[in-house]
Amino acid sequence: MQERVGFIGLGIMGRAMALNILKKGFPLTVWNRTPEKMEAIAREGAEKGANPADVARKVTVVCTCVGGPDDLLEVVAGPKGLLEGAQQRQGEHGPLLHVDFSTVSPEASQKVARLWEEAGGRFLEAPVTGGEKGAKEGTLTIMAGGHEEDFQRALPILEAVGERIHLIGPHGSGQLLKLIGNMIGGIALWGALEGLLLAERGGLPMDQVKEVLTHSSADSASLRLLLQRLESGRYHPGFPLKHRLKDFRLALREGERKGVPLPAAALVTQMYGSAFSMGLGEDDQTAVYPFFKERFLGFHPEEKKAR
Repeated sequence: MQERVGFIGLGIMGRAMALNILKKGFPLTVWNRTPEKMEAIAREGAEKGANPADVARKVTVVCTCVGGPDDLLEVVAGPKGLLEGAQQRQGEHGPLLHVDFSTVSPEASQKVARLWEEAGGRFLEAPVTGGEKGAKEGTLTIMAGGHEEDFQRALPILEAVGERIHLIGPHGSGQLLKLIGNMIGGIALWGALEGLLLAERGGLPMDQVKEVLTHSSADSASLRLLLQRLESGRYHPGFPLKHRLKDFRLALREGERKGVPLPAAALVTQMYGSAFSMGLGEDDQTAVYPFFKERFLGFHPEEKKAR
């Protein structure tokens, strides 16, 4: 039997992932907290759900891609949530499988897994990496956590959105690896930001800065992303800074729980927190660069032209 899929959370990543699932021929029902975001994918053939419970009643597998732990728990266990809908359909088409693409804490993911177990459903965490480009192209890397049988059942759907798909271990393990990856990438991005600010302030030729740094030990995906944004002058919200800050705070919490000091992560968390407090939360993480350059280094458009 072909799975009927639901998708909740049509933000930058979720919208592209849901569209790829639809293109693979899965019947799709969607819901988003902001109803307007459902319109574009509905025009492509998806059905619109009234709320998460309504989606759960209509599908066999439901996917979520939401902002954080509180959002996930609200969608699952809140009023008109997935658990409510699953209880109204339980037994009709077998247990509902919930696949969560969000980045949340391992603790929150384990809590959701317990809620589904108590309700007779199934749960697989499946955080992703690869950014907006990977979501659109269906080339994401997926770090799943959960039971092997749930992973195998979800695999055709995971293959619709990703290329490198791994079952890391039990619930919580996929989320921990995602937080580690985001922590490493975020530290590298802040290092690239400071280095490029110093290069600009020092009057170095930025084309040669790019050539040298991307062919040295300084090279990283974060450096290349920031250089790309500098060249284009476009800092569109591929990954909002508020989510970067959220992931760092979750990583620090895991460090405390496991007794692992994370001093570099703690310092960079403060820096992202400062940018957030200055109103950059909804902007892309790379938008910190032009903001800091103009506010703290005194760079202005006229000065840039003179250089």
